Amino acid sequence: MRFQASRGGAKPRMLGASAREVPLTINGQRKMGIYEESMKGDLVARRVELPEWLGEKALEKGAGKPFLARLVAGEIRHPHASIAESQGHIFLEPDPELGFGGPAVGIDLEIWERIRRPGAKELLFAVYAPGYRRVATWRIPVAEFLEKARLVEGKGPFMAQRMVALSELKAAAGF
Repeated sequence: MRFQASRGGAKPRMLGASAREVPLTINGQRKMGIYEESMKGDLVARRVELPEWLGEKALEKGAGKPFLARLVAGEIRHPHASIAESQGHIFLEPDPELGFGGPAVGIDLEIWERIRRPGAKELLFAVYAPGYRRVATWRIPVAEFLEKARLVEGKGPFMAQRMVALSELKAAAGF
């Protein structure tokens, strides 16, 4: 099953046809297509949608390094003056006081409660450029995420999340 995207078109499944959709409540509305979990509940996936400008960086040919490595190395920065578009679902330039040491990604607090239960073993971040082209899949064991995640309070449209530095993630193959 595919879900209608806010940007138009259908959202592809992150974990395949056998995965379960995990609903999320945002501003009193139930949203679908952001999180999925495997039938066994051991794998939870979070959709990371990139804005146009960052999607272009992710799809650059001949960059020499994988997208995750370029982000962690600080080679991709938000061009504040030349573009009004957001950072998408990646917190590219978190306040140094948060202690990430670079870009971070996270999960909503409602999902945090879900992965804290026994059985959840791995958290995946499925990264999509505009047009729902998957450009990367990153993973982290749930136990490690629970240990290293920091609370980032919400402001404006940004909801509070538990986040980890991208440097804590590994590339995932086979998704």
